[in-house]
Amino acid sequence: MKRNGKLKKFIIALVLTLSVALISAAIFSVFYIKRVRGDGVDPSLFKFGAVRSASRIFYFDGAEWVEWEEERIIGERVFEFVAIEEIPLHLQNAYIAIEDKRFYKHSGVDFYRTLGAAANYVLDFGDKFGGSTITQQLIKNVTGYDDVSVERKVREIVWALELEQSMSKRDILEAYLNVINLADGCYGVQSAARRYFSKDVSELSLIECASIAAITNNPSYYNPITHPENNAERRDIILLQMREQGMISDEELADSYERELVLRPDDTVTRTGIHSWYTDMVIEDVITDLMNVRGLTRAEASSYVFGGGLDIYIPMDMNIQSIMEEYYENSGNFIAGEGAQSAMIIIDPSNGDILGVVGAIGEKAGNRVQYYATDTLRPPGSTIKPLSVYAPALERGLISYGSVFDDVPFSFSDSGSTLVGWPKNANGVYHGLSTMSYAMANSTNTIPLQILEELGLSYSFYFLKDKLHLDDLIERGEGGISDMDYAALALGQLNWGVSVRDITAAYSIFADNGMYHSSRSYLFVKDSLGNTLLERGEVSERVISDGNAEIMTKLLQDVVWGGTASSLDVKNKVAIAAKTGTTQDNKDRWCIAYTPSLLVGVWYGYEYPREIPRAEKDHFLDALDTVLTRIYSRGARTSYDDRYFEESAGLVAVNFCMDSGGIPTEACIMDARGSRVKLGYFVSGTEPRELCRSHILVEYDEVCGGIANVLTPENHIRLVGMLSIEREFPTQIIVSDAQYVYRELDSGVAPSLNANEAFFSTMQDKGMGVYFGISAGKLQFNRLSTAHVSASDT
Repeated sequence: MKRNGKLKKFIIALVLTLSVALISAAIFSVFYIKRVRGDGVDPSLFKFGAVRSASRIFYFDGAEWVEWEEERIIGERVFEFVAIEEIPLHLQNAYIAIEDKRFYKHSGVDFYRTLGAAANYVLDFGDKFGGSTITQQLIKNVTGYDDVSVERKVREIVWALELEQSMSKRDILEAYLNVINLADGCYGVQSAARRYFSKDVSELSLIECASIAAITNNPSYYNPITHPENNAERRDIILLQMREQGMISDEELADSYERELVLRPDDTVTRTGIHSWYTDMVIEDVITDLMNVRGLTRAEASSYVFGGGLDIYIPMDMNIQSIMEEYYENSGNFIAGEGAQSAMIIIDPSNGDILGVVGAIGEKAGNRVQYYATDTLRPPGSTIKPLSVYAPALERGLISYGSVFDDVPFSFSDSGSTLVGWPKNANGVYHGLSTMSYAMANSTNTIPLQILEELGLSYSFYFLKDKLHLDDLIERGEGGISDMDYAALALGQLNWGVSVRDITAAYSIFADNGMYHSSRSYLFVKDSLGNTLLERGEVSERVISDGNAEIMTKLLQDVVWGGTASSLDVKNKVAIAAKTGTTQDNKDRWCIAYTPSLLVGVWYGYEYPREIPRAEKDHFLDALDTVLTRIYSRGARTSYDDRYFEESAGLVAVNFCMDSGGIPTEACIMDARGSRVKLGYFVSGTEPRELCRSHILVEYDEVCGGIANVLTPENHIRLVGMLSIEREFPTQIIVSDAQYVYRELDSGVAPSLNANEAFFSTMQDKGMGVYFGISAGKLQFNRLSTAHVSASDT
């Protein structure tokens, strides 16, 4: 037995010696690292803990900064600061007795307890008391560092030693008693006193003080409401410790030890209001910036926001926010299936200020819930095209307002039984020769692919990523996925997607003369002492020229007046440009629109993506239209005249041919479909310089129909403009303008007499996969006039 006792003592001594050596080495290492990296304790973070209170939000009402009182930020953690003078001595002593009996003697670290804890960790003595002092616990509560590791423990020791050099014992204890977790969402002894006993902390009895102190060791296990027997057991341990340490008398112990605790719970203490969508966004942005700018951990940053008494100044427009919330809270505005969702954001395009935001349909059910406007990523469909293709190509001089491309399949694939053209347009039709205005207004898919091929995948991708800060695009991801491909950049079929907030902000380059503005939900943040903690200045950079931005605006206005956004009635009230988008599988619907003073983004889809039924397809446009109409009808933007977009002196208006982009000729004017002359807008020096080469004048039998031949009576003939272009496809496809194409017959080839195809269709070699395309419908305009022709004549 003696030998076993000696062995045990030897092991204990050895463990303690090794523990001292390891801790000393670790502390030395951390001090060294701190000195090299500057990774030391920030005293202001812990002094802040002593003045915890709700953070406040202020918005500008047009005349002054006004507090948004119902949006005070206290989160789910109920903080209510109380000065040390108001905390009963019994409560202070209860914590010292059970948590840190040498609190007033050590310098932040109780090395007796630390070594004991280290030995207990190895030998398991069953000691119920941990090794952390109140100072160390304060650090853990404020910083959020609670991982079980030697590195974390050593850092905590070093910081505790430093903290006690900058804060008094009184201040440390005060901060600690105001931040500790006391279950049921209560943080700090004041909120706990109100929660469990419906009284101010200064009114607590000795047994009530011991009960609150008992919670700290394991808040859920020692909760006096849910586990009264556990709380009673630890409460009595604390009372015995207090008597043993001379903090209470025998009489006081007898009055409270093993006595019944009377609880008077106040259920209102832990009830916190549901924040607006705007406040949720602000909270997340401030936390993120505290981490990035101030170098805090997420726990530290959250601690600042939820109880640091911060004053946050936001650019929100209360009128706009109210109108948006009013519309979205009424689920009846979205006659949709279960799980249907939508989100909208409105930004000031001149500086990136977020004026209003809603993150989902219906009344907001909680704080920091699924946020479809800022957090959720969805493929943007055709709303990507102006950003990824048209704008950069325009800026590089690859296209102009008058550019013309052939809306026909970009490629063909074998489906097994036939060849299929790719991509298909949303309306299922290939239009043929098309202007930029038509391509934008009707959201053709083939033309962006052709432009992208010339622009280059890499250029387009980094234009989005670097210039427009769409940071969620994937360059190279796991499994080889990438957004640097044709479907992603030209059609918006991104692997992850973009947020409503980010893609709306990207459109500021069109709404503000080529300038990109990063969106911002707050302007500056002040701490509880009035010092500026964060400042979100205007982040602006020129991305495209003001002339090209104006051209893009004119193109996007065509979307509203004759394209996919033509249902927007607000166009009759203010000037507006827009772009809609639908993902290929019809699971997402988008519209980004802007007036001279407002930039709006809206998304509609389902919580769990699925195809949107046809009956629901216009909810996103209805939402945008109604919200904007109400904003302008109620005078929310009375300081702006938004009836016209600003026009620069750098653009010239010039007529061009809609089938070539060249200077119009007589044949363009006399086109069989009517004049093909259109007014376009060009940066001076880029207007058309060459005559149209796509049109020729052709004799046409206006009485019988069809291309005239040598037997057609003179009085039947009139000259019409037709398209002199050559197309060949590996399979027959429908192209709207195919029937207006004219081709000379090869020598020795007879014309077709079939009125349902072009007269030159006999030159097709179907066996070799050579087709010319055909228009929908049976009778083709470019058929041969056969009224005066017999088979023998051909």
